[in-house]
Amino acid sequence: MEPAHESLVRGWARFRGWLDKEREAIRWRQSLDANVAEWLKSGRKSAALLRGDALDEALRRYGAGKGQFTGEQIEFIRASRKSRSSRWIGVALT
Repeated sequence: MEPAHESLVRGWARFRGWLDKEREAIRWRQSLDANVAEWLKSGRKSAALLRGDALDEALRRYGAGKGQFTGEQIEFIRASRKSRSSRWIGVALT
């Protein structure tokens, strides 16, 4: 048996890890919300869509938890993905 305080310390470290991960997810979600708002404000122009690493991260998170996104967020991520595909097709055809 281990003393209770050692269990608490180990449990606290795990809890702290969960909090840090959740905090990062909230910051990412706030950034996504700001990007969606800018895209909507622009009239849904392709210049406001996600690209590169930001799009990769959005697609990873979207694939991991589709139920956690609003309709506008999903539309934004899908439009970003479609724009990337269109750019690649255009590059391949030139």
